Amino acid sequence: MDTIKTLKEKIMEKTDIPVGVQDITFGVQSLDDATTIKYYHIEDGYTVYCTPTYVEIPQQPSL
Repeated sequence: MDTIKTLKEKIMEKTDIPVGVQDITFGVQSLDDATTIKYYHIEDGYTVYCTPTYVEIPQQPSL
């Protein structure tokens, strides 16, 4: 069975966002890595959101 961590790994393959910094939410709930997708009753066509927990800010050039 697919877990939330498996979902994060699939997202990483497409976005290069590391698994460790992804926060997956469904509705208003943040989802636990070890829990199955089925546990949360997520079905094909439903929307989940992936938010990076940090964003790397590029250095500004000196003027």
